[in-house]
Amino acid sequence: MNCLPMIDGYTIDVRLKEFRKMKLGELPEFIPFHSEKGQELLKKYNDDLAKQWDAAQSRDEVAEIIDEMEAIEDDIEGFYSIQIN
Repeated sequence: MNCLPMIDGYTIDVRLKEFRKMKLGELPEFIPFHSEKGQELLKKYNDDLAKQWDAAQSRDEVAEIIDEMEAIEDDIEGFYSIQIN
């Protein structure tokens, strides 16, 4: 099942180019992307995506560093096993 992205309680419908908020017992709220409020929500969503991207990049960089450290440890262990034998 596919889920639409959300920001601040609004569902983002890219196909219809609008934000929607629906609460039980209340009238639904629709905000077009081109409206002032829509532009604010789009900017916030874009900023959130950028932060998530940066975090993912940071995780990838940390994983690469860990891999490099493990390779160095293996090299050191190999060096000492050669020296001992």
